[in-house]
Amino acid sequence: MTSPLAVWVWLVVLVGAGLALFLLPLSHELITAILMGIAAVKAFLVARHYMHLKGQPAMLYAVALVPVVLAIVLGVVLLPDVAYR
Repeated sequence: MTSPLAVWVWLVVLVGAGLALFLLPLSHELITAILMGIAAVKAFLVARHYMHLKGQPAMLYAVALVPVVLAIVLGVVLLPDVAYR
């Protein structure tokens, strides 16, 4: 069982990693993609540990996954409009 303090430490480490990305010589697109991944991990940690979703049935995760999939599809569908404007 993960303690709330351990989750908090992970969140602090992920914030530090996100801030440290700007010191690396990477493209803005890559930094944005990595930051979005870090944000998704942080959101998962907060939802799972601080919103007490650990003991919920797996169907709740399936219901929460649908908007995530739709957001990804929306981003992919709109990518040509943004890239070629």
